[in-house]
Amino acid sequence: RKELTVSMIEKKITDPKEYNLIKLLKDNTNPNQYGLQYVHLEHDLCRAFASNSYAIVIADLEPNWWKDIFGSLPEFVYINKLNKDRFIYSDGEKLDKFKYQEIFEAVGKEPEYQPVTHLDLKLLRNLIDKFDDVYFVKGAGQALYMQLEGDKYPHGNYYAAIMPMTITKEQADKIIEALGNLAIAAAAEIRRRWVADKRESAA
Repeated sequence: RKELTVSMIEKKITDPKEYNLIKLLKDNTNPNQYGLQYVHLEHDLCRAFASNSYAIVIADLEPNWWKDIFGSLPEFVYINKLNKDRFIYSDGEKLDKFKYQEIFEAVGKEPEYQPVTHLDLKLLRNLIDKFDDVYFVKGAGQALYMQLEGDKYPHGNYYAAIMPMTITKEQADKIIEALGNLAIAAAAEIRRRWVADKRESAA
């Protein structure tokens, strides 16, 4: 690594999997919210995690990968800039009370199912990018929990969670009604006539 200033340090990236991991963590921080702009590195557990308050990602690496990638880094890291072959970081402020965000804390024991929720696809893509398989689990509360698997990241275990955003009952009812109508022959005939009229008007 090379020190650029008192507070900014450059570290070389030697493996594409390392770049993918750093990008995964960086993409799931929130630079505009105190505490969430940092990647938290738990060296004793070989565990890295990041959260943007709506989603959280956790990477449990094997010790040899951890040593090569994070061994020289502090506990809290702010990733200032990321390139394919290097990244620039600064030592984050130590947060004595930093903990896993509430999104990852299940409330109660029984799943609470919602008929429809709104997922921000940008947040979801930031979590699952370059993974090959994603296993979704619906726990208590509204959060969706995930186990992520793929060979484009350093070997280890990857977990994530995302908090869907709620929508109104009117929106939910409209979607359910629309999907339900797809199976109704009368609705299909109405749609067929509507399409035919549109095509005739455009001719």
